[in-house]
Amino acid sequence: MNHKATASVSHAHVEVLRAVSRRDFMPASAIAQALGRTVPQDLLTLCQQGHICEHLGRRFDGTPATLYTITVKGAALLADSGHPAPPETGVRPGRPVSSPIREAYDGSEMRPFNGRQGCLDALRHPSRVGDRLYYRDGGIRSLNGSDVASEEP
Repeated sequence: MNHKATASVSHAHVEVLRAVSRRDFMPASAIAQALGRTVPQDLLTLCQQGHICEHLGRRFDGTPATLYTITVKGAALLADSGHPAPPETGVRPGRPVSSPIREAYDGSEMRPFNGRQGCLDALRHPSRVGDRLYYRDGGIRSLNGSDVASEEP
C-alpha cells in the first residue's frame, strides 16, 4: 500500500470513495444513506483533491441535483487502500438523473383506427341541418337535390 498517497485521506474518505465507486452519478443523499452519516465535508475534500468529480444534473421533477463519480485518481487511491473499485464492465449501474429512461416510441396513435367493425359507418353519410345535407368533403346539397354553394366563413 502506498502510505504517501493515503496519508492525506482518512478512513472516512476511503468509505466515501468506496460508496461512490459502486455507482456512477450518485447523489450525496444516496452516499449518506449508504454510510449512515452525513458526508458534505468529505465530498468537498475529495472533490478538491481530485478523487471524485461533481456533476450537475436534474431530477425527474426538474429540480437541480449534484451527482458524484469517482475519478481515475480516486480509483487508484481506493486500490492502494486495499479496496479496489469495481471492474469496468462498459455500463455501470445507475444513470444520470438528467436523462430519464423512456420507453421506445411505437407510434400507435398514428395507426389507422381498427375498432369494432362498422362503428365508423356513420361518417360516410352527410349531416342534416334544416333542409340541407352537409358532406364531410365540404359539399352542401339541398334536400330537393340541388347543389348549394359552400358557405365559406
